[in-house]
Amino acid sequence: MKKLLPLLTLIVVLLFVVTSSKAFAGAFSLSSIGALSTAGKVYSHWWYTVANPVLTGTATAASEVIITVDGTANTVTADSNGTWSFGSTLVDGDHTIVITSGGETLSFTLTIGSNVPENIATMSGSAVPTTGTVELTLALGLLAAGSIYAGFRLNLLRLS
Repeated sequence: MKKLLPLLTLIVVLLFVVTSSKAFAGAFSLSSIGALSTAGKVYSHWWYTVANPVLTGTATAASEVIITVDGTANTVTADSNGTWSFGSTLVDGDHTIVITSGGETLSFTLTIGSNVPENIATMSGSAVPTTGTVELTLALGLLAAGSIYAGFRLNLLRLS
């Protein structure tokens, strides 16, 4: 068993380092506005050409999602898979949308109508939130590598 301990330690640390290097987004998101996929992006302004789009997204399963449209709050509940949807009654013009669940909030202006800007494809993605940092992953990786090295050195000292 003592000879397996360094190997098990290495496997556990490697699993931790591999999984911690991924940036996982929260469970709360807006997935689509009507037929428009948001692709997980968060912008301060969205455009949609058809009235009454259905807003869909994800949240913690069975949690309450509050969709406030132009100051009027509406509540829906995420299903057992965490999916929620809200059928809007939005007509042409700008609308202020605030979506809240579990302490997280998304807010944006939704413009309904045919006046979509021509340069929409060139909009900056700077409004997308940061979901992780490389520095923390590197620090944890170095700490893990140092721990593994120290464990092997201690094990070699015991064997000799």
